[in-house]
Amino acid sequence: MINYLTNYFHNGTPRNFKIAIPTKYHEATEGLEHHEDNVQDASKSQTRACTIYDFRKQDTIFNYIDTPGLSDTEGVAQDDFNIQQIMGAAEQSGVLTAIILVINGTQARATVNLRNTLCLLRSSIPDVLLQNLVVVLTNCSATSVNFDLAHLKPWTIPEANIFHMNNSALSRPVSQWINNERMKKDLEREWEYSMETIDELIQSLKLFGGKATEAFKQMRINRDRIKSQLHSILLDVKKFQGLQNELGLCKCKHSHFRHYDDNVRPVKKTKTVEEILEDVKNAYDHHMNKCEKIESEIGDLDADVAALKHALDEKEVEIRKHCNQLKELCSQFNFVDELQGVIAVMDRDARTLTSTEARADAEKRIGNIKHVVDTLSSSGMSG
Repeated sequence: MINYLTNYFHNGTPRNFKIAIPTKYHEATEGLEHHEDNVQDASKSQTRACTIYDFRKQDTIFNYIDTPGLSDTEGVAQDDFNIQQIMGAAEQSGVLTAIILVINGTQARATVNLRNTLCLLRSSIPDVLLQNLVVVLTNCSATSVNFDLAHLKPWTIPEANIFHMNNSALSRPVSQWINNERMKKDLEREWEYSMETIDELIQSLKLFGGKATEAFKQMRINRDRIKSQLHSILLDVKKFQGLQNELGLCKCKHSHFRHYDDNVRPVKKTKTVEEILEDVKNAYDHHMNKCEKIESEIGDLDADVAALKHALDEKEVEIRKHCNQLKELCSQFNFVDELQGVIAVMDRDARTLTSTEARADAEKRIGNIKHVVDTLSSSGMSG
């Protein structure tokens, strides 16, 4: 797409291609920065980092952010990494006129990779920018397109924001068509149509109002805070287990020292009555001091447990608050995908707890968080 835009703005032709990003069959000609890896492998996204390309048309400067592709052969982990780069670049841009989704128009089936990609996109684009969403269907015309726009639901893209272009001229060597009159005419005709489509796209973009990208920043902040609070709950639950263990030990000790038993072994020694009474008093005082110390420790631990429970309650409230804020920013945000990893760790750790009270408390909190996730996810599906 960037190479076709480069040809549009730099007046390229099939006999004089203007190449910003090198391809399998064409070297770069414009001296522009790019982050392309192995241009020979078409199954992988070539762009490894977001790159800004500036073009001028009359008195207007157009800034295009070329981003890493999604749904290639490197899998879900790479897609997750790429989407974070894309969201970061959008946030840093400050203002966006449009988000252009470039989709292979020949793809008819909603494959697993495609569904994953669309899920990622729906979970990453804030609602405030949905009116500025543009779809460019490549490798096809309006009459030959196979891609079903229903795959984008619940997004609804206005017809005026949908473009078709057969941008295949750069995907073959010049030697393959230059001496074949029929192929050359077909390619030149498709090239002309593509340039007309880009011109229509440019004219449409001029009518769009720029949208601030603050929503991307707020989404990132809320996501980070939710994960931070969940990780903090993980640590606090383990601390809760430790406190319960200490409390159990102290209560055992207290039970042991609750009654005074004079376990004195008989020895043959003559003492006065006053000495015997003094020994008994000292033993009793020692016993009572131990009891008071243990009771104090139990009181301190009870207070620590209560404080920790209160802290955990507050973190739950914070998580619910940030989840709701995230939902307001991006109504299609996928909370299950975002949080299932952390929740799985919480479930696993809860099973290792040996204190009945600590385990019950942990399971209750995990259940509360799952309920929030399910509620928000259900409302997103119905919306």
